[in-house]
Amino acid sequence: MVNQIHTVKDSQENDQNEIRSKIALTEQTISELQKQISAVSGSIQSVHQQSEAEQQQYQQWLSSASAQLQRDLKQIYQSNSTQQNTHQTQISALNNQLSSLQSNISQTKNALQLQQQQNSTQQQEFSTTFSQLQEELTEARFEATCLEMKPVAKMQKAKTIKFRAELIDAKEAEEVRMKVLFMNEEINGLQQQIQYKRDLINTIREQTAVIEGTCALAKLKLQTKIKEIETLSNPINAQLKEESARQQQILQSIKRQTHWQNETGPHAQVVQSARSSPCVRVQRVQSARK
Repeated sequence: MVNQIHTVKDSQENDQNEIRSKIALTEQTISELQKQISAVSGSIQSVHQQSEAEQQQYQQWLSSASAQLQRDLKQIYQSNSTQQNTHQTQISALNNQLSSLQSNISQTKNALQLQQQQNSTQQQEFSTTFSQLQEELTEARFEATCLEMKPVAKMQKAKTIKFRAELIDAKEAEEVRMKVLFMNEEINGLQQQIQYKRDLINTIREQTAVIEGTCALAKLKLQTKIKEIETLSNPINAQLKEESARQQQILQSIKRQTHWQNETGPHAQVVQSARSSPCVRVQRVQSARK
């Protein structure tokens, strides 16, 4: 009986010793697991801090790139606006010159028409005066002829009248001749003035043709300048659109790369491996038991 009691006690002591050794081994395992958990937690925290630092760097770079893009776009827009304002000023100046030239042409044409009307009026007045003088000469000659056809009884009187008529005729003829000479001189002067005015008209017409040619040339230059402006503006607008699209692509690429690195990068792998490690599983079990 005593042997059985000792045997039982020995068996219990052996069981207790085995339990104590298992408890010590378990405690040692738990201590090692806690150390591993601490190391993994430190690694996770370091990786998290490094990821946050990289995200901050990405954010700073993204902000800097966006600000630089805004400045570049603003500078390009201001340069384009300045060029357009300059071209618009040149176009306005050319339009003003064209309007001035057209106004000068209209004034010159009106002056020519007025001068032609005055010349026509003077020619009509001289023609009327010359016709009146010819009529007076014809009447004087007719009166002299009538006096010569009277009877012989009145010959003396007729001679006297004839003599007087001849004197009158000679005097009037001289006056008419002087008037005709004077009129011829005036007509010659008028013809010279008319020729001079014709030459002036031809000169003005030539100048008008030159001015019209200049206007046409200025209009052609204006159209060419407008085409040049359009040609210059189209590449700039296309470049702005391409640059904006390129910057949008860069931003989208950066966003996708950041998202991809957060989801599938080396940091994400470390986090996933830490989550799936046995230390973390043991800690989760202990937390669940508590």
